[in-house]
Amino acid sequence: MDDILTVQSLRAALGPCGKALTLRVLIAAAVRELLPLLLHPRDGSWLADYRAYSCVLGRTVRWCRQGEWREGVAESIDGAGGLTVRSPDGSATVLRTGEISLRTV
Repeated sequence: MDDILTVQSLRAALGPCGKALTLRVLIAAAVRELLPLLLHPRDGSWLADYRAYSCVLGRTVRWCRQGEWREGVAESIDGAGGLTVRSPDGSATVLRTGEISLRTV
């Protein structure tokens, strides 16, 4: 996580380079970095970072499907970004949309 910077550390690193680091400039830079991912999400270049920074993998999660709450352990993220969850009965479910809740044990 060494590559996560604060606005203050960015300002200090840039020093007097002639361009003020404002929130607007920071957001514009983030959009420039994210735009290729939004336009071409299927190239998979984002998956390694997505998996590395996931705070869900290995944790117990809950989700609702067809009005029924289910629970399992978030096991992996597949090539399309789906979350694979292993239920207590050993079956695997891939969640592609919706919301999950993290459970503390």
